[in-house]
Amino acid sequence: RCAGTLDEVEALMSEVTSAGSDSEESQDMRPESRRSAGLEAQDRIRLQVVAKTDKGDNIQFFDMVSEAAIGRLMMAWCRKHSLRPDAANFRIGKRQLAATDTLLSLASKSIIPQDLLDRPASEREDVEVKAIPRKKQKRPLGTA
Repeated sequence: RCAGTLDEVEALMSEVTSAGSDSEESQDMRPESRRSAGLEAQDRIRLQVVAKTDKGDNIQFFDMVSEAAIGRLMMAWCRKHSLRPDAANFRIGKRQLAATDTLLSLASKSIIPQDLLDRPASEREDVEVKAIPRKKQKRPLGTA
């Protein structure tokens, strides 16, 4: 679930690197940018967020450190799509993600491959996360 104030979202957006909806990498994802920021490729895992649309799949890439809360990705994705923080569910396979999950905790539960975090960056596959719209709750009759 996405949750947080606009200030929290903006702060977290600066920590999560997002590429566009195509497969081109943003400047922030290039190795030279990581080195200049003190972040090596081994420190980050690339997540591919896929959302089904009428026009086909919308795909965005995010780089995250293994200890970072997945809620950062959720808030960044919602913000990028101008959605309320609670507008989407995020899943890996059949597992719904919680904002407090991390890549480390997901690996320890075998949600993602346990050795993924130990592999050299050149040998890592992207982790696919599905963004699914939440169904609107119907209000009981007689409520405003």
